[in-house]
Amino acid sequence: MTDSITAGEFFGQQVRNARKARGLSAHTLAAMCGRSQGWVVLIEGVKRETKVEHADLLARKLGVPLLSLIDPEVPCGTCQGWPPAGFRCLTCGTQTPLGVRL
Repeated sequence: MTDSITAGEFFGQQVRNARKARGLSAHTLAAMCGRSQGWVVLIEGVKRETKVEHADLLARKLGVPLLSLIDPEVPCGTCQGWPPAGFRCLTCGTQTPLGVRL
């Protein structure tokens, strides 16, 4: 984790990025999880601590590996290298947001 961002902030950003990448509104993701829209907004805005069970639920509903929501260094789906927090693989140059397998 970099010094400029907390784990909670990283998680919230990753959830928001994954949700938007899939074209989902906070309301839709919340409904998929059986929760309220406010719950998603609080998690994305780092206003609520997240239980491991909720992080796992979000990852499953978003279709991303749980690790990609919590670890700033996720595996590249193209060459299996490890891109830095910017999500561009230094080995092959592939943009790999959220660690989703390409």
